[in-house]
Amino acid sequence: MSGKITKHNLFSPSRTKTEAKAEQSDRTARGIIKAETVARDQKTARLREARLEMEREMALKAPTEAPKKQKTTRSKQRDRNAKL
Repeated sequence: MSGKITKHNLFSPSRTKTEAKAEQSDRTARGIIKAETVARDQKTARLREARLEMEREMALKAPTEAPKKQKTTRSKQRDRNAKL
């Protein structure tokens, strides 16, 4: 060690009342934010699982072939051309 040992360099300074209150508020705020983040992540995971389950069910219920387009008759084609 260099120099004399005094109360200023041997012990860390004590916190003031304002610093202690600020630290307590900071800890409380960080705890609330962490709890909200955990709750949000759990909700996201739950909703993701529900969406995937719904997609699986829809895939099983979906028809294997796409619906066929209806052919337009010649009279409908003539009507369309006449409007243009």
